[in-house]
Amino acid sequence: MNPTNNFPRTFHVLVSGLTVSLGVDGFVGLRGHEFTVTEEQYEETRNKFGVSWLDMTVDQQVERWGHQMFASGPAPEGMGIGRDDIHGARHRQWMRATEEAQRISDPDERAVAFRKIKADFPEQNRNSQRTLRTY
Repeated sequence: MNPTNNFPRTFHVLVSGLTVSLGVDGFVGLRGHEFTVTEEQYEETRNKFGVSWLDMTVDQQVERWGHQMFASGPAPEGMGIGRDDIHGARHRQWMRATEEAQRISDPDERAVAFRKIKADFPEQNRNSQRTLRTY
């Protein structure tokens, strides 16, 4: 998707847990949360190659996160803020399992627990910390 020069631009979160960083402003969005980006904030989202994560296509989002996390425009009517979807519920299950595994004092038992978590929640094994150079 090519960036537009029409500012401000509105987006909405599709999956709870999307971390939105707009320069000094940021938040963790819930499904249905709308956010508006000014031209100055948009410029802050550009990487060293001049590319903004806000211009990622659906395919690029799926490649990076395993599913589409946000979309341009306001949230569809009736979406509701925080009405979580399956991705948010699975993330909470993964967080609970991880917290329980961290409480295990025996290192061998803890390692077994973490291997089980990795097998049970493969979608959580993606590393989203990569460059946007190819986008």
